[in-house]
Amino acid sequence: MILRIDQIPVMRQLISSLRYSVLNDLHIILIAFSIWNIMVFVIYAYDKWRARRKQYRIPEITLIALAFAGGGIGALLGMFAIRHKTRHIKFRILIPLAALIQAGIAFLFLSNG
Repeated sequence: MILRIDQIPVMRQLISSLRYSVLNDLHIILIAFSIWNIMVFVIYAYDKWRARRKQYRIPEITLIALAFAGGGIGALLGMFAIRHKTRHIKFRILIPLAALIQAGIAFLFLSNG
């Protein structure tokens, strides 16, 4: 008979506590990811607000960098919900690409956990 590691009571408790810890870490990561994407959405809205008032704008490279720094979904929502930067071809390509990459990373991360 082969003894599996999860059949030892101490190891079973350790595995259970590790699963709980990983679950809490996933919640923290999900909350941080959500907050960051909300912030990026607000930054896009703020830039649109400044554009309407002909004021100094956030540089385009900064908006794209925010998308690739984890805010792709917030940037994509900002583009289409507020109709901001939708005419610029680089935004129409790069922002969905950033969102797609982040969705893929999230899928891989969650499917392995």
